[in-house]
Amino acid sequence: MDQIKVKHSPVNQFQISDNEFPLSLQLINDTVLMAMTDFSLKWIDLNTQQVIWELKNHHQKRIQQLIVENNVAFTCSNDRTIKVFDLQSKKQIHQFKNEKEFYSIAKSKHILAGGSEGRIDFYDLNAMKWRSRFDSSQNDELSSLNFHPQDQTQLL
Repeated sequence: MDQIKVKHSPVNQFQISDNEFPLSLQLINDTVLMAMTDFSLKWIDLNTQQVIWELKNHHQKRIQQLIVENNVAFTCSNDRTIKVFDLQSKKQIHQFKNEKEFYSIAKSKHILAGGSEGRIDFYDLNAMKWRSRFDSSQNDELSSLNFHPQDQTQLL
């Protein structure tokens, strides 16, 4: 039987804030980037438990999901935007706007998919523009999107 080796000891529980909490988070090495209830992004060092950086009012409404890949953060929100953010420069690269609220996002190599009420919008990350839309017969919130891990052209 294989044994699992733990690289780091477990992090103790620590207080983030008295009046806010994370809605979505991504581990990045020994840090965690969190989308908070106050519409901000907060980056914390897990070793020191100190805030590395914080961006207040990143969105105007609730951040539904956060994805981090290659030092780029993607967030979607009920404010009808998907924001693309460079974590090295700590600057927004782009913003995609929609007439409906976003509830989920998924990323393949060069495509970002945003789920809203009964539809999925596809964005080309090379050209940073909207490409196409899939309309569903249902008007329910699309709360979870994922590209297939072996075939990035298939959305689950």
